[in-house]
Amino acid sequence: MIRRLVPLVLIVAFAATAAGPRFETWTRANGLPEDDLRTIFQDRSGRLWFGTFNRGIGVFNGKSWTYFTIADGMHSNRVLTIVEDGKGRIWAGGEKGYSVFDGKSWSAFNRIGVVSPEVVYDIARGRSGQLLFAANGIASVLDGEQWTHYLPSDGLSHPVVHRLWRSRSGDLWFACRAGLTQLSNGNWTVHMPQENLRTILEDRRGNLWFGTHDSGAVEFDGKTWKKHLEGKSIHPTFIDRRGNIWSKTGNLGAYRYNGSNWTEFTTSDGLASNLIFRISEDRQGVIWFATDKGASRLLPR
Repeated sequence: MIRRLVPLVLIVAFAATAAGPRFETWTRANGLPEDDLRTIFQDRSGRLWFGTFNRGIGVFNGKSWTYFTIADGMHSNRVLTIVEDGKGRIWAGGEKGYSVFDGKSWSAFNRIGVVSPEVVYDIARGRSGQLLFAANGIASVLDGEQWTHYLPSDGLSHPVVHRLWRSRSGDLWFACRAGLTQLSNGNWTVHMPQENLRTILEDRRGNLWFGTHDSGAVEFDGKTWKKHLEGKSIHPTFIDRRGNIWSKTGNLGAYRYNGSNWTEFTTSDGLASNLIFRISEDRQGVIWFATDKGASRLLPR
């Protein structure tokens, strides 16, 4: 059962100053299923997918909205991550599993390998098309139809994996609740065992970035570890088309790093909320922020 609505779209714009950042925020008044969002994703056809905390997914094609929930075959109404595979299928992960949309219908799955995860925190697409799953109890790589699973018994530093990343060198990195785990040429290494790792990102230079809870962001160039914004929950999560690194935070808004300086964005600049769960960029260069009070977007100047 697919429900469609063509809403009256009313956009509220916020700006700190005439020369400052220009934000707009979408809420339920604009057609969102609810204001409490967890992720925003744009597919190859340009549609925007909004994953919510309680009400499934809302999809906006530029003119009208389509809504999906468990009534349409999804695994849950709580959606934390959305990605598109090479075949154009949409994968949505969240509470108690993940779902796959083939353009016509949803298929729901509550198991990954031998694990029935309480939460699928992240599904990312690797540079060669694999899907990388990070979940409660397991991390997995799906390459075509071939699954490879990684468990604590294999070498993960903690059962809860927030993010899985394959670097350009081919190493796998696992951001775990306790420790950053690296798998390189069959060898397991745990870095920062006391840290709660949340995100992983690789910049244009090939440097890896790791987001921690309360210990700042950590940059690794293959030899040296460098900390940024120590003492804060900084989670590098996205690189825009200009090469800027965007980081969400615990509840401090967003930070942008241009290679030299960090710039902070908060509600005082026009963000709907300082609690941000996902940052992404659409084809027009608009930066989107999934917050607990709606979807804010930073318009390019």
